[in-house]
Amino acid sequence: MFTKIADWINKKLGFDGLLHLIVCKLIMDVCTPFVPIAVAVILTAVVALGKEFIYDRAEGKGSFEKKDLIADAVGIVLGLI
Repeated sequence: MFTKIADWINKKLGFDGLLHLIVCKLIMDVCTPFVPIAVAVILTAVVALGKEFIYDRAEGKGSFEKKDLIADAVGIVLGLI
């Protein structure tokens, strides 16, 4: 199932979107054994939003992209499965 979704993300949102999905899924997978699911979701969302709004702006690299946030959300949802 993960492979099908990852292929769809890669086609629709590009390689960068696929990286966002994988990182968010990985954060969820690492966090959920140690913290409540709600905390893992919030932590992952904060990291994803922080990357888009703070890191990209501070470094001057990249830019805010809605499609990256969609990929982040998909990664979080997959982390819940």
